[in-house]
Amino acid sequence: MMLKQIKYLIFLLFVMLAGCHSRQQFVEEPNVYYTCSMHPEVMEKHPGRCPICGMTLIKVMITKDDMNSIRLSKTQKELANIKVDTVKVRPISEELVLTGTFTVNENNISVISSRINGRIDKLFFKNNGDQIHVGDTLYLIYSEELLAVEKEYLLALTQEKADRENQINFRQFADAARNRLMLLGLNETQLNELETSHRVKNTVPLISRSTGYILEFNIREGDYVNDGQTLFKIGDNSTLWVEGQIFPGELSYVSLDKEVAIVIPSNPEDRVTGKIDFISRETNSNSSVIQIRAEVNNPKNKYIPGMLAEICLKKQQKMTLVVPLDAVIQGSDMSFVWTEDKNGSFQSRMVIPGMRNPDNIEILEGLKENELVVVSGAYLLNSEYIFKKGANPMAGMKM
Repeated sequence: MMLKQIKYLIFLLFVMLAGCHSRQQFVEEPNVYYTCSMHPEVMEKHPGRCPICGMTLIKVMITKDDMNSIRLSKTQKELANIKVDTVKVRPISEELVLTGTFTVNENNISVISSRINGRIDKLFFKNNGDQIHVGDTLYLIYSEELLAVEKEYLLALTQEKADRENQINFRQFADAARNRLMLLGLNETQLNELETSHRVKNTVPLISRSTGYILEFNIREGDYVNDGQTLFKIGDNSTLWVEGQIFPGELSYVSLDKEVAIVIPSNPEDRVTGKIDFISRETNSNSSVIQIRAEVNNPKNKYIPGMLAEICLKKQQKMTLVVPLDAVIQGSDMSFVWTEDKNGSFQSRMVIPGMRNPDNIEILEGLKENELVVVSGAYLLNSEYIFKKGANPMAGMKM
């Protein structure tokens, strides 16, 4: 019995020594890892089987340079939407984006005023925003003054035909009356109709000589109007203004006649070019900002007053190494990117960024032209590295 206990103790001691020996060997090979030939993203510190496919893990040596790299399967790349692009020298400018608003171009506002005294018997356009065109009847007006001039005109025409001896005089009277009728608002078509019918009407239609939409009207049916009274304000949207505000310290971004890009926030692909035509020379007393304005063409009335817009101002364009803004991961004390080598593995790389705009960023140090950099999925790649290796890929690194 005693002999069996001694043998059992010797066996336990042997097992413990073997375990210690294996642990000692494990410590002596810190760069030894076990990975799967089918799933290279699997990295274990001990032999065994792949947790994904069950294949036996193979022993690999990973150098110090490999510690900052990671490999992904094709499926993982597709799921994470990993995309790379070649680092190239491209133009880049500092950009300032202002929030703006489309407004009516006041240079395109026309005013329709009454040319006679009279009463508005009928209005054909009664709402702000109604579209009108050249030749549209705006309203019918009853005017004793207009009726009197029409009668004078018809009488002069009749006398011209009846009195051959004084035909020239009556022709002059007729021409004078015709000119007065045109000044009172009648057009050639109406005058020709008056000559043909030889009859005056109690109410006369006033015809629009402008195309646009009604910004403002100040009359109702039955109102009496006076000569010179403003009746309609008509806006034309063939060109619009985009107004924005800028701080005095940002005035270097703008200058008169400078072309700027106007972007519609709801559809960033929708862009139109405008030209700065006004910079206020005084600040707003409440907010200390300066009003600026760009004029844009709007031939198809695609944009309407009141729509929001973004005014993109650029300056200091230069040729330099540029990558998309999403390619750079911004840390509290450093910036880095992920690059891809010829073997398909990804490495983290510290960079020093420079000028940036909403889309791109300049790289001053850390990348070379024609290298492959991850431009989509960089943050997911970084998260995958931390998940697998339990550390930030840039921890302890310096430029």
